[in-house]
Amino acid sequence: MRALVILCHGLLRDDGTSAIDFAKLPWSQMKRSVIRPKADELKAEIIRRWNVICAGTPTALNQAPKANPRPKQWSLQKVQKWLEENPIGTGFGREFLLAAVDERLVIAEKAAKETEEESNLFNKRWIGKEPNSPAHSCAN
Repeated sequence: MRALVILCHGLLRDDGTSAIDFAKLPWSQMKRSVIRPKADELKAEIIRRWNVICAGTPTALNQAPKANPRPKQWSLQKVQKWLEENPIGTGFGREFLLAAVDERLVIAEKAAKETEEESNLFNKRWIGKEPNSPAHSCAN
């Protein structure tokens, strides 16, 4: 889950909203330790994205060798800013990530429905003095 959050950092949908909104379900109900990326993971993602950018345009590295990011000593705010300014671009990677986020949302909705249905089965009210169950009637 954390890998998906890291890859989607800075990624926007077509309507301009963030791909993952942590204020909405199911993200808001998840433990922070599950979805919160560590600083080292974010820094590794910067290097990975830079290598992808350079692989896509080899002249980028030759034109600006000092622009090569060196995030080891960066603050967390600078790391997050760089990731937001350099999201995964258009194409298959972006569509794949958005589909993965949407799939996660659908799975979470199904799980919530199943949990609600299961809890409704066990939250029935008793009618009468005693519950009507086969085990109870056999005990008499």
